[in-house]
Amino acid sequence: MHGAFFASDEGLRHFELILLQHSRLDAVLSDVAAQRRRAEGWTYLADAGRIAWLQEPDAVTHMKDRHGHATLKKLAIASNLFDVFDEPLLDVGYRTLYRARS
Repeated sequence: MHGAFFASDEGLRHFELILLQHSRLDAVLSDVAAQRRRAEGWTYLADAGRIAWLQEPDAVTHMKDRHGHATLKKLAIASNLFDVFDEPLLDVGYRTLYRARS
């Protein structure tokens, strides 16, 4: 019974999600979210990106090949472990924030 599930498309997606949720990059995102969050609980994704490049340069370089996501923002959303929010800036543009889901 379990073999059929893991051989199915749904089983494969579930397995890939588990691998993503236990990746080094998700661990960095979790650590940074816990240590560098603002008062209301959100963390700058750019901070996590800088730290990921310092701590896990190989994982960042090969993120698209290994996980199918070219940006930390897409990876964070796909992992289902984080809420992601684009905060508008006063001038033009935005900054991306994230936080661990409870």
